[in-house]
Amino acid sequence: VDEPPSELDMKDLVVFVDPLDGTREFVEGRLNAVQSLIGVCYKGKPLMGALGLPFPSEPSPSKPQAVFGLIGRGVGKLQIVHDESSIEACELHDPRHYCDGDTVNISSGDSGSIQRYLDLAEDLIAGKVERQVVGATGNKILCVALGDSTISMIHTKTSLWDTAAPTTVLEALGG
Repeated sequence: VDEPPSELDMKDLVVFVDPLDGTREFVEGRLNAVQSLIGVCYKGKPLMGALGLPFPSEPSPSKPQAVFGLIGRGVGKLQIVHDESSIEACELHDPRHYCDGDTVNISSGDSGSIQRYLDLAEDLIAGKVERQVVGATGNKILCVALGDSTISMIHTKTSLWDTAAPTTVLEALGG
């Protein structure tokens, strides 16, 4: 979907909700990787999504935030204000884009099932490679969308409720 359609047929819409993306991270206390995801797909492709960041780590300390995107329209970010009685729009920094010769940042989980793919990626990429262990599928894709990672390796057990919302933000930013 390059542009949001002016009219939608409800039978072509699917809404995916993942109230706790990063369950393992939540249990382990790695709260900055936990997100709540809502993604809307139209005819099987991501159209719009929102990522709730209940425990953001930047800037520290930070209030809960939401990052959202609509294909063909862009992205935005909201944050609870200091008195916690209202919400305000806040700046979503421009993502850093990869330039030839830059260090390639590969975000992945710590699952052994993707280790051989990480090794292969390092072998194929000429230049500096830096690995980042990042938890939760939505968080990995958001890291790419915001330019904090160049590539994200995601295990094969990922589902549409994990990817619909963050993929929308990534694509709305031109990724």
